[in-house]
Amino acid sequence: MLSALAEQRPVFHSEADFQHALAWAIRERHPNMKVRLEYAVTLDGKRGHVDIRLDDADGPKVVELKYWTRELDLIVDDEEYRLREHGREPLARYDLWRDIARIERLIDDKLVGGGHIVALTNVQGYWNAGRPGTIDEGLRIHEGHVVHGSLSLSPKAKPGTTKGREKPIELRGSYVTRWRPYSQPAEVPGGEFRYLLLDVGAGLRAS
Repeated sequence: MLSALAEQRPVFHSEADFQHALAWAIRERHPNMKVRLEYAVTLDGKRGHVDIRLDDADGPKVVELKYWTRELDLIVDDEEYRLREHGREPLARYDLWRDIARIERLIDDKLVGGGHIVALTNVQGYWNAGRPGTIDEGLRIHEGHVVHGSLSLSPKAKPGTTKGREKPIELRGSYVTRWRPYSQPAEVPGGEFRYLLLDVGAGLRAS
C-alpha cells in the first residue's frame, strides 16, 4: 500500500495531507471497506480520536500516523512543498510509543481487532541509533531496535521538556523497529523519506 502511495505522493505538505492521501488510497484499493478519519474513541472515561478507522468483514482496525519533517523546500510534479522543522525528537518518540500503548488498550478492551502505527520522516535521526545518554535513550526507534516493557523519558530531562509526558509508558507487546525506503524526491539533505510500520496485534502476539 505505502509503496503504491509513494509513486503517486512521494511527499506530503503535512500530517493531515498524509492522512487523507493514505485513507483515499486504502478506499480505492478496498472499495468495500469503511474508512473513517478522526474517529472518536473513549478509554478510561477520556474522549479521544484515532487518525483512521477501517471496518471490513474481519472487524474494526485503527491506524495512527506520524509525519516528522526537517525543513525542506522542493517542487514535485510542479507542486511546491515547504516542509516545516519538527525537531523535538524525544517528544515525538514518546508520543509514538504512547499511541502504541493506547492501541494495545483498544485491542485489550475489544474495541478494535487490530491496529498499526505508520511513521514517515525525512529526519535521519529517527532511523539512526544516535549517541548514548540522551533524555529519550529508552524510547529509541532506530533500525533493528527491540522495544518492550516500561518506557519513559530520562529523569534528567527538565520538567518543562517533559510536561504532559511524565508518566511511564507500559507496553504489553514486543516490537522490532524496521525502517523501509519510501521515496527520495530530492538529492539534498532531507530529500530521502523512510517509514516505520508497526503492527500492534503482531506485537502483542510476540510478547
